[in-house]
Amino acid sequence: MLDKIIYKNLFSKAFDITIEVAYWDGQIERYGTGIPAVKVRLNKEICSYVNKWHIFF
Repeated sequence: MLDKIIYKNLFSKAFDITIEVAYWDGQIERYGTGIPAVKVRLNKEICSYVNKWHIFF
């Protein structure tokens, strides 16, 4: 669940355009107002990659 918090903070503040994000669990969020200029689809959580390659922070 930490993954979504990171993504939400990133997408809500990083762009001046409207972005639509489809998360791995089917949830769709829109950041900004108006029609999305960009649509992003995230297929897996960050933790999936971290566990796969044994990367530690």
